[in-house]
Amino acid sequence: MATPDTKLWVTGHSLGGALAAVATISLESQGFSVSGLYTFGQPRVADWKLTNYMNQRLGDRIFRYVNNNDIVPLIPPQLIPWVPTRVYGHMGQFRYFNELGTLRRNSFLFQRFPDRLFGLLWALITSGSPDAIDDHKMEFYVANLQKALAREEKEAELEIERDLISGDFVEEFQERMRLRWR
Repeated sequence: MATPDTKLWVTGHSLGGALAAVATISLESQGFSVSGLYTFGQPRVADWKLTNYMNQRLGDRIFRYVNNNDIVPLIPPQLIPWVPTRVYGHMGQFRYFNELGTLRRNSFLFQRFPDRLFGLLWALITSGSPDAIDDHKMEFYVANLQKALAREEKEAELEIERDLISGDFVEEFQERMRLRWR
């Protein structure tokens, strides 16, 4: 039995991500409150009309992660020639892991294109095959998420140190120096 403070989080990878997105749409339309949706390497599941509706309703709680050259998020194509009136899209906030596994919270096509090209060339040189399938593996998503978390923790520590150095400590030190040199 759910209590009023129970939170529902939905997540999935690949087809599981698509099913998680569809489940979130269904739950929200039935009056259930979804706290958040996180997908990894998810294919497109909705046309622009539904995508826009869900973004307005839950856009700040939907996060879609894509690893460099993962091919699955590119299917189905946005435009399908035999159904020209339907344009497919993705819901939520886009998060992108570049070739080096660095998380990009804001990323645009012209920024990703050189990175994807580099990733493709590097994979061809090192393994002899494109990385479109390898980049879809959940183990790479997990490793990249762990790397991003470690980076954020380090940045938080540095911010605390910066605040300490620039705050009361500096003012107190400056006052001591003024008193000493009088």
